[in-house]
Amino acid sequence: MYAPLEAGPNRLGAMIGPRQIRRVREIVRWEGIDGLSSQLLGAAGYRPMGFFAVPLKTDEEPPQCSYTPEIGPLGADDLEDYLAFRRGATADQFLGRLKAGHIGFAARVGGQLASVSWVDVEAMWTEYMAMPLRLKPGEVHMYDSFTAVSFRGKRVSPQVFHHIRAHFDAAGYQRVVILIRLQNRPSVRNGGRSGFRLTGKVGCFMLGPYVWYRLSGDAAGRLQGGDRPWLPKRVVPMTKLP
Repeated sequence: MYAPLEAGPNRLGAMIGPRQIRRVREIVRWEGIDGLSSQLLGAAGYRPMGFFAVPLKTDEEPPQCSYTPEIGPLGADDLEDYLAFRRGATADQFLGRLKAGHIGFAARVGGQLASVSWVDVEAMWTEYMAMPLRLKPGEVHMYDSFTAVSFRGKRVSPQVFHHIRAHFDAAGYQRVVILIRLQNRPSVRNGGRSGFRLTGKVGCFMLGPYVWYRLSGDAAGRLQGGDRPWLPKRVVPMTKLP
């Protein structure tokens, strides 16, 4: 899942410089025009997501991979490698996740980071939507799954997910849930190949310090209260989205 487009300072040159042009081309290449329009809507404050879920227990073998990756959790010593691997990540974000007990499952090929997926067992939250959702008993939340461009299409990410399923199934959990932008068709297709099914929808509209939410299906009733530091200054549940 890509991070939203960066608006930067209110200067035209900063908004449409070479970096931004390369970013737009990358989004169109991997997500198409629908993905680009979704990113632009997200930058404007409107962010619709799909709520997907799949049981952890499975008898299926992971798809054949072009490599034999080494898979294991990230630690504080991996900070420098991760920042080089994941564009837009910060040291505070990375170390904050580890401190909060989140696990970054990483696949390395020849010592190089190829694919990483993060997992939290206490709540669902993404920087993209600035909202925390409750997890039900037995659920884990997988988020910020990212594969380096040179390893995409090589089926490295499914190897990471298979490892995650086995790890948390053995720990007694039953289901993994994720949020995906519905316009991000490659991510939706990849999720479907791993067994994820759409069970609900999440939408939010951000305007300054205000956020309106709408949750339906399996996502309904999961919005946490205002006692979390990452919530905006004021949260107003949205009753109707355009």
